[in-house]
Amino acid sequence: MDDVSVRAALQTAFPTGVVELLPRLRGSANRHASVHLATRRLFIKIYASASGFETEREVLRLLSNYDAKLPTILPEQSDVKGSLAWQAFPWIELDPIEFDMPVAAISGKLMAYLHSAPTSPVLEQSPPPLSHVDERLARLNSFPEIHERATKVWAAVRLRVLEELSNYDTPPVLLQNDFGKRNIFRRRDTGQVVVIDFERAGVGDSHWELGKLWDRELREDPAIRHAFLQGYRAQRGLLDEEWPNPALLWLIRFVATLAIFPYASRVGDRPFFEHGLFKLKLVEAESSQWT
Repeated sequence: MDDVSVRAALQTAFPTGVVELLPRLRGSANRHASVHLATRRLFIKIYASASGFETEREVLRLLSNYDAKLPTILPEQSDVKGSLAWQAFPWIELDPIEFDMPVAAISGKLMAYLHSAPTSPVLEQSPPPLSHVDERLARLNSFPEIHERATKVWAAVRLRVLEELSNYDTPPVLLQNDFGKRNIFRRRDTGQVVVIDFERAGVGDSHWELGKLWDRELREDPAIRHAFLQGYRAQRGLLDEEWPNPALLWLIRFVATLAIFPYASRVGDRPFFEHGLFKLKLVEAESSQWT
């Protein structure tokens, strides 16, 4: 996906527009551009992978027909030619959010909207978290100390966690799979809080989404955590004891932690590796409730 090919494709699609390639975003393999037309401006997202394009296009199609209207930004146009896939969105100025109590409550409501939306067989299905444990423990063989700690924790809690989850059953929901403040913004023109970026979306248990937030935005302040959970429960009509399931939330956080070390090592991301050690320490400390 070289710059010359991207520019040529967009200039063909918008022959009267002025195409401007935007600086690469840190941590993103996608490219982005803007197109200045006579009366408006478009934001163009050029996808690094065909699967990312197909996933986001399908989710935005679902959301465009969704009665509850999850606040997001819908594309005006999309195209695929060979390996080049893109979508054109209206240019809207977005401001980052501070994850304070009001935003936490709104974010909980937004995640509930998303989890109430229709799903699609096109989207990848997240398998049950229990199916991940043995495979992810095996991938820690290159990290003997971490492998020993994680194996010891799982051996201690396994039977109790299985018992707690034996009668738990809930239908799968639409997952954004990267729900958090890096994908939640406030529109500068209206002040509305919106959720963007669905190329990693899938279908699975709602706790997959919550588990990632639990040790990030919801970790430090119990009041913010409570506001988020109450916003979610109120929107979905759930009682406090109905969601989240403590055993499943712990298990998903444990499984997610195990995946960090091989990935961070492979891409050379030491800060993320350290974050994994921090998360492992948290789930180790909390495992005592399941022994």
